[in-house]
Amino acid sequence: MLSIVRITMMVFTLFSITAWAADGSINVEGNIINSTCKVEGVVIDPDDGGSGVPSRDIDFEFSSHVFIDGDQQTTNQTGDVRFFIRLAHCQATAEIQNVRPRFITSGTLDSGGRLINMDKNGPQNFSMYIYSNQDVGYPADMIGFNQSTGKSYTLPASPEKIDMYYIFRVWKTDGQPTKLGPILGIISYEIEYF
Repeated sequence: MLSIVRITMMVFTLFSITAWAADGSINVEGNIINSTCKVEGVVIDPDDGGSGVPSRDIDFEFSSHVFIDGDQQTTNQTGDVRFFIRLAHCQATAEIQNVRPRFITSGTLDSGGRLINMDKNGPQNFSMYIYSNQDVGYPADMIGFNQSTGKSYTLPASPEKIDMYYIFRVWKTDGQPTKLGPILGIISYEIEYF
């Protein structure tokens, strides 16, 4: 009998380690009452060398032939790439009908909100920013990084696609000679519904 008691106590002890008495419970219930769009991705404008096919991640490449041996360029603008973010399969019945992308970076911003070259081995007098390019043929409405700013878009009345047009620009920030080297900007985006 003694051996049976010991085995029983051992089993009870093992189970009591994993047993956990709850003091209460929290039940979570919900109901999806709104719908969103499918983010198909970013598309580089075919006029700027893009394929026209949406991609989750894209790389903007540019080169400035004006900066040879540190010579100053004749214009401050060094590179523009037109792109758009495509949303599709939006529901016309969605309660929230306005969307806008929010552009996010962990890089350093200058006093004007532009992203400074993230590659410390490259020139530091270059900045990058994004313009809205929806309504006009030239850049307007600079989009601030890490904040909710810029043009918003209304979801289409049918589940068709919506393209939100932007221009990514690389700019020389001063009239000083330019150090040769790489330029890097890492930017992500998320879609806000409001």
